[in-house]
Parts: sequence; structure tokens; C-alpha cells
Amino acid sequence: SEQCIGALEAAIKVLTGAGSGKFLQNLQEAKLLSVVAGVRDLLDKPVVARAVKPTDLQLVKDFVEHPSTVAKAGGASAMQLGENPFGDFAPQSTQIQGILRGMYDAFAADLEKANVEEAEEQKA
Repeated sequence: SEQCIGALEAAIKVLTGAGSGKFLQNLQEAKLLSVVAGVRDLLDKPVVARAVKPTDLQLVKDFVEHPSTVAKAGGASAMQLGENPFGDFAPQSTQIQGILRGMYDAFAADLEKANVEEAEEQKA
């Protein structure tokens, strides 16, 4: 749906700034938590299961459940925690962005297909 596409768009936009000085600002942290909530709501949609590999989906689920402690496989921290309690998402943010872009493309394709089918039904 358009709402799912919007949530993915927002998440990608927020993660694009990951690792920059701007990312550490309070506003960016609030945006991150907000988009995480939006992404969480769409992870159980059937299109996600079709479009995302199980290992990638698990990475996104881990990120959504613990955005401040995203960890690499094997338990090593993917973030550089210092004085910032939200950490630095740069190491994995690129991978998560790619997965979210794939999900975005799948939702957009499904929406486009549904719109075409609806238009054809209206013509008939």
C-alpha cells in the first residue's frame, strides 16, 4: 500500500544520513525511532516474505527491535558507541538501506500491478 511505501521511503531517508555528524542530532534520533515503528508494522506483509531473503529479513527485524544495538552476525557490535547512546549506524546502515529499498521496490510493483488491474476492471 501507499502507507507501506511511505514508511520505507522515510526509513531509507533517515538511514542515508547514518554515520554523519547530522545523524547524531536529537531530531535525527527521533526520526529513526519513528521510522522504525513504521517499518515494524509492515514486516508481516506477504509481499515482504516474497521479496526479502530470510537472513535479510532477520537483519531488518533485529534493527527494528533494537535500533540502538544493531549487531553483526556472531555477536560483535556493528556500532561504535561512545558518548552517543544511539551509536553510529554507518557499518550496517548501508546493508539495511539496500534491504529496505528492495522491500520498497516490491511494494511499489505490487501497488502498480493492483492499480493496472483495477483500471482494467473498470474498463470492462
